[in-house]
Amino acid sequence: GLYRDEGFGCGWSRVEQTGLPRGRVVSLVARADGNIDALIASASGGQNLYISRDHGQSWSPLTAALPVMQAFDLAHASAEPLRSYLLGVKSGSSNATLWVSQDGGETWAERPALDTLCTHILAVDASEARRVFLRCAGDTMERVLVSTDDGEHFTHFIEVPEIAGLAVSPDG
Repeated sequence: GLYRDEGFGCGWSRVEQTGLPRGRVVSLVARADGNIDALIASASGGQNLYISRDHGQSWSPLTAALPVMQAFDLAHASAEPLRSYLLGVKSGSSNATLWVSQDGGETWAERPALDTLCTHILAVDASEARRVFLRCAGDTMERVLVSTDDGEHFTHFIEVPEIAGLAVSPDG
């Protein structure tokens, strides 16, 4: 279930999931305008994106169906509130693909498939919405890839034994 708190972590309460189907929450992301998106994986294997415009009290589908077989992560660009990124794997592939929405998740544009499996969107640059960082699996090291053109092209950024998160300074 989903829980929320308005007391700085001291008063968590279960949220009634009005309009939100039962399933595994893959990603929960707050938008700059206060709305919340939830990427839900249902028991039947499908995934859908839902939005709450009342701080999680009620939910409605944002899109009829997502363009992926298995979605891993969802992120928004704070510099451009309607720009969203969705990372996943298409049916029949083992490599990651990034999709970009410029209308708040109503429609998605597919970017070229990556040559590896990436499972997390580590960060979207707060000052440059087209700059996105992905975490990708390696044999012994994890790689971070970066794109400065909305996911059209990625380059190697860093390789480390393990990476749990990445922060990008607003001044670059």
